[in-house]
Amino acid sequence: TEPGVLTMYAVSEKENPYKVTILETYASREAYEKHIASEHFQKYKQGTLHMVKSLVLADQTPLNPANRINNFIQ
Repeated sequence: TEPGVLTMYAVSEKENPYKVTILETYASREAYEKHIASEHFQKYKQGTLHMVKSLVLADQTPLNPANRINNFIQ
């Protein structure tokens, strides 16, 4: 329900359930920056540091920009 956050999905690998991938989609770079600066995200981040062995943040390019997710939260 956070403005600018379009989707958040977490999945684990069947063969390695401890390996988790989180796909997050934001309306803009500004929305992403607001999210990571938010109090609730910082609390989550600090609370899960002991659980993370490796973290890779990777910007992605949509293969079909016409399939863009629209932000219906106004």
